[in-house]
Formats: sequence, C-alpha cells, structure tokens
Amino acid sequence: ANPALRRAAVRSLPAWGNDEDLKALAHLTLDPDPFVALSAVQGFGVLGTADYGARLSETTRRPDLAAEYRAQLALGRAASRIAVREPRTA
Repeated sequence: ANPALRRAAVRSLPAWGNDEDLKALAHLTLDPDPFVALSAVQGFGVLGTADYGARLSETTRRPDLAAEYRAQLALGRAASRIAVREPRTA
C-alpha cells in the first residue's frame, strides 16, 4: 500500500475512531514506515493518552526515522540554497 495514503489514514483515525481503534493505533506505532509509526504516535497525543510521552520517546529513537529525517533536512537545505541563488547574467 502507498505509504502516504497509509499515513493520511493513520492521522485521521483519532478524529473518527473509538476505543477499539487504540489497538490498531498501537500496532501502527511499530509500522515499518517510520512516518506511519510517528503518525500513529501523534494520534495517541491527539487522544491525550497517558502513555503518549513514552511512545513518542521510543518512536523518535528509531534509526530509520532519524536517517529519513536527516535526508529530508539535507534535501530541504539544498533546495533552499538553489532557490535563493540569483541567475547569472552574461
């Protein structure tokens, strides 16, 4: 399944889900896609669950999330440098 679509579905779960969906949300905190997992953890924050802080701490330590974040940060910095440069005139 498309990871972006899965992330969007996970982000919407707290808005329409019920207590039974917490099990699914808990399972999604272990998703192979680091941003699906992070979205699931954020869902616990939206719902105000007591273990949100512990889940967030655990998820942000995932090596794949850290690597993906660093890659996106580097790409963003490179893109901003390109966008700021003035075109050279002859």
